[in-house]
Amino acid sequence: MLKKIFKTSNDKSKVATLTSMGFNATQAKHALEAFDGNLERATNYLLSEQDDQSQLQNAMEQSVAVASATSHRKPDDNGSRSAGGRPKPSAASLRAGQAAATRAENASRRFGANGKLIAKKQEHTVDRNNISNITSSSYPSNESSPFVGTTTKKVIKNHPNVKMPTQMKDKSKEEQILRCAQRLAPHPFAVDTLLRAFTFIRQNPNMDKYRKIDRSTNGFQSSLQGKPGAVDLIYAMNFESRAGPTNDSSSDLILRRSRVDDALLYLGISALEEIRKSEEYISSKQSIAFEKELKQIQNGQHVSEDEEILKRAALISKLPSEPSSGAGTLVQISLGEEKIMRRFDGDDILKDVIHFIGTHGSAIPEKIKAREWCLVDMNQYPVVPIDTDDNMHKTLQYIGCWPSGKLALKPSSTEWRVSKVTVVKAGSSRGLGAGPKI
Repeated sequence: MLKKIFKTSNDKSKVATLTSMGFNATQAKHALEAFDGNLERATNYLLSEQDDQSQLQNAMEQSVAVASATSHRKPDDNGSRSAGGRPKPSAASLRAGQAAATRAENASRRFGANGKLIAKKQEHTVDRNNISNITSSSYPSNESSPFVGTTTKKVIKNHPNVKMPTQMKDKSKEEQILRCAQRLAPHPFAVDTLLRAFTFIRQNPNMDKYRKIDRSTNGFQSSLQGKPGAVDLIYAMNFESRAGPTNDSSSDLILRRSRVDDALLYLGISALEEIRKSEEYISSKQSIAFEKELKQIQNGQHVSEDEEILKRAALISKLPSEPSSGAGTLVQISLGEEKIMRRFDGDDILKDVIHFIGTHGSAIPEKIKAREWCLVDMNQYPVVPIDTDDNMHKTLQYIGCWPSGKLALKPSSTEWRVSKVTVVKAGSSRGLGAGPKI
């Protein structure tokens, strides 16, 4: 119900936005329905349709005017009237009427029989005549920069008072560097790679090998390829693209010695160093290290194979019998990318679940006990760690894993490692122990 109310209020605000731009409320609603509530696509469509409709109306007015002039023309001696005494339409009026009918038919294809707008695929073409005017300092002189689409040109031409947002390539170098660095925060390997590369260039500006980036290498593919803001940040440092043997995506990125800017390098290095202090960067890097260590434990690489087999067998022997299918509670646990599940009785305890997790990596229970890793209840919001010390012998029904449970193994935060106090003071739970976490 709340989702429906939120969608209705959101649609009303979008309709109000379109009507404030001068469009009809009915057309605005139909355009939003045709494009699944996408405000930008609906606006572009209405703008293009407004141009088509104005042309159609002008043609029809011209047709009516020609037909009206022809009907009031005096009959001549060549039999210009029909058998019923009505004046025969001239060839010009017939052609004008046919043109108006054709335009009306084309318009009906867009609007449909019920007057609703029919979504169409917007096409963006390149204006070859204005390529020289669409350049930017963000792109090297020997590279073609992105072209402005047809829809954008129509908006600028027909609505000169509408202010278009400034594209990233048109912003200052400083703003580009800071913005791109922020976008790289969830990708710590990309941040570390670029920071190391820019540092080497600043310390050794005369060495060509530090001023060349090969996109075909495994290092670039794994660390920078596809990471938002990575290549844009490289271009902002005055790098240029040198055509490769196949296409531009495999070309080298070169920074000529004459284009090395110490101020830009200093700003880029400082921005990336600040990103390394951000919570998003630290959390992402911690998650990557957690995934790597977890896979090693699951594969038994932390101990010898025989020792791992014995430890897992001991944990299996401690597990209670599993209820039949459809009985008990189904507990699902996310171990990184892997998901494991098993049925338990409602009076089974949390310790049994931890033993089950240990059968997929004998060191995991030790990590949980040492508070390096933690179990979180994904059915609870906000998500907080489960205090295994206090709840180790509590039943699954008590801790909220009944009639089903959804747990996840996560790396512990600094606060959780050093303190037993739950970081978030309140939350919802489904078990007998439900209530505020005090």
